[in-house]
Order: sequence, then structure tokens, then C-alpha cells
Amino acid sequence: MSSTVEFKLYKKENNSNIYLHTYVFDLKTKIIDIKNTIINDFFKDQYNYIELTNITERVYKDYGLMFFDKGLIPSINDNYTLEKFTISNRTFSFIVEASNKELISNTNKRKLSSNNQSNNNYSNKYSNRFNNSEKTNNTKTEFFIKDEDFPPLS
Repeated sequence: MSSTVEFKLYKKENNSNIYLHTYVFDLKTKIIDIKNTIINDFFKDQYNYIELTNITERVYKDYGLMFFDKGLIPSINDNYTLEKFTISNRTFSFIVEASNKELISNTNKRKLSSNNQSNNNYSNKYSNRFNNSEKTNNTKTEFFIKDEDFPPLS
């Protein structure tokens, strides 16, 4: 018994699905690796990211596994292997939509340190509310209860 899954890929052009290729992937393959294979085969110098939209006639739901629901496959699933979604000997159909996406690396993310927070009190919208020693406005807010706000239950 082989542990492979078949992917039929289509590309949407002029409101019709045009067949591209059929791949056979091992269940140990990650979805990001599948996407990279498709990019290298069809969109190498044009695009850097693809989205897969499931158009399979039947949604396979197996006990204890995630599943490919109809529609766009979220990118959060990219690091999962196929064995988390399905069992072997199944065929899935996907529409491939290529795009250029800005890839964010962990080194480019802005990190707030304690020095940045002390120099800039406006970085957090609540910082002035609790840490502002210049103005202390301790006025009490009174609440007025009206009987018309609470009608009888009967």
C-alpha cells in the first residue's frame, strides 16, 4: 500500500479552470514544500507565492485528522505534513493562484525593549492613562439609575 496523495492542479483563466498538471506527493511532504514545487515548475521568475483553493467534489473528513475544506487553504497550514490532513490513495483538485507576497523575516520585526518604552510614552494608548505623573485627575464618575432603564419583567 503506497502512502501517496494525488494533486490535480488547475489555473483559473476567463472564468474557466485550465488543467496544469497532476502531482503525486508522499504523505510526509509539507504543504509549503508542495507550494514551492509548484512555484518552481510554473511561476519561477514571475511570482514568489501561491494560494491553493480546494475544488475537490468531496471533502474527506477522517477521524482525528484535519481536512481540506472547500475554498482557500489558509497559509497557517503550510508547515503541516499531508498525513495530518488525509490518508493515502486520495485525489484532490486545487486551483492555483499565484501572487507576489512580501515575505517578512523574524530579523526585520520591530522589537520593543524597556528603553524604547520609557523614551516614548505614546507607544501604547494606555501608557498615558496609568503612568502619567504630570496630571492626576481623580474625578469620580457618578451613575444615575433610572427606573425606565430597568422595566419590570412581568
